Amino acid sequence: MSNENVLVMYCPTCQSQNEKNAQFCKNCGTKLYYQQQEASQGKDVSGTLLITFIIATVLLSLANVAIIRFYEYPQWAESPIKYLRGFLDILRDICFILPALAIRKKTLKMIGIILASIVIVFRVYSTIAYVFA
Repeated sequence: MSNENVLVMYCPTCQSQNEKNAQFCKNCGTKLYYQQQEASQGKDVSGTLLITFIIATVLLSLANVAIIRFYEYPQWAESPIKYLRGFLDILRDICFILPALAIRKKTLKMIGIILASIVIVFRVYSTIAYVFA
């Protein structure tokens, strides 16, 4: 691969951007590899994931609040509406994986995904147990 076509060079260890012809990272000294992409591409995906998370969480929470407001507690707890609330809760809980996916550093991303997955499994299990109890 020719260095002329390379737009961005990232360090695989610290993710810092380096000069076009650099062979080692100026920040940590790791040997560099070449990545053909624009510099802002990773930031755009991360930003999109975070915005999607915020919008989805707010909308799903508002839908849940609306259900509670329109139906008195005994009504929605004993009607098919409780299944809709449970479904909305599960969707909102699944959205919590998006911030973990937005992390650019591979090690931290994996830790984030594992922690988010544990929380999601617990919350989904709790919601299902509540809805079908």
